[in-house]
Amino acid sequence: MKKRILAIVCCAVMLLLAGCGSKTTEPEQGQENGENTNTVENFKPQKIVISHNSASSNPEPTALAWFAEELEKRTDGNITCETFFDGVLGSETETTDQRTEGTTQISIFGTSLMDKYAPEYAVFSVPYLFGDLDHIKACWDGPIGEAIYEKLAENNIMVTGYVYKGNRQLTCNRAVQTPDDLKGMKIRMAENPTFITVWKALGTLPTVIPASESYTALQNHVVEAQENPIITNNNRCFYEVQDYTILTNHYVDFSRVAICKSWFESLPQEYQDIILELAQETGEMSTKIVNDNEAAARANQEEHGMEFLTVDEKPFREVAMSVLPEIAENWADGVYEQAMKDAGLDA
Repeated sequence: MKKRILAIVCCAVMLLLAGCGSKTTEPEQGQENGENTNTVENFKPQKIVISHNSASSNPEPTALAWFAEELEKRTDGNITCETFFDGVLGSETETTDQRTEGTTQISIFGTSLMDKYAPEYAVFSVPYLFGDLDHIKACWDGPIGEAIYEKLAENNIMVTGYVYKGNRQLTCNRAVQTPDDLKGMKIRMAENPTFITVWKALGTLPTVIPASESYTALQNHVVEAQENPIITNNNRCFYEVQDYTILTNHYVDFSRVAICKSWFESLPQEYQDIILELAQETGEMSTKIVNDNEAAARANQEEHGMEFLTVDEKPFREVAMSVLPEIAENWADGVYEQAMKDAGLDA
């Protein structure tokens, strides 16, 4: 606990020195009348924080570690990076707030908890709504994405790049074939209201548990199921405490590279360009990691006794879509219809 507190305090001190704050109304260092006047020649070296909540062996931390190394190289050491993975900086809620407060400059985040900054973000949490990453990108490139970018910016967040993590699958100790087989099942869930609504409709009993505590919760029978992409399930050794992977393919799991907006805007243009390039390359790298390793991850789990079951996705999808109007109640006018259009579905 002392080490964790010390790490958080150190991060805060570093950020104060770096001058990244979301509430200041004064021009940042290197800015004049709100315009960036910083150049590489007058840039003062900085140490920044890059973090992610999942295990360091997962695709996102692996890609972020590469991002950190490349950022140092491409800025000739003017920007150095300290990386924190495995949830050492706090819970998902805490680390989400750190991005808006500027105590973490760069991270990768998914859809959990982000709808508190932009309610429309919940669109990307709906299981079965989007068939693939292209549908998701189409939504981001349209009116919904435009609204989200604007609201995130108001909270000192900018996002770029797409990090594909694979389709999420259910793991459990029941040979599930239909939604009826899920009734009464206690399932570990991220703190994601949309996910929770859908899984309740499917008959499960969702329990919010931090990702870092999932294995122990399954081992001690606090819950009996969880859902994540195949590579994540393998990296977390869920095959040791679960008998089945149910290939529900219920969610195209993706994240985006999140950057402290005020910090980014204080950088020289050359460094901004480097970061945007790296964000794109990080997304491509993470996607390649998934594509190159998913089959091997499945094979390893099967070798350890995990049985993979194929199911008819239609009845699961029908349940998820049946609660979509309820989920969309707090969305702005037109968002539901636009999301259905972007996903290639009829409203």
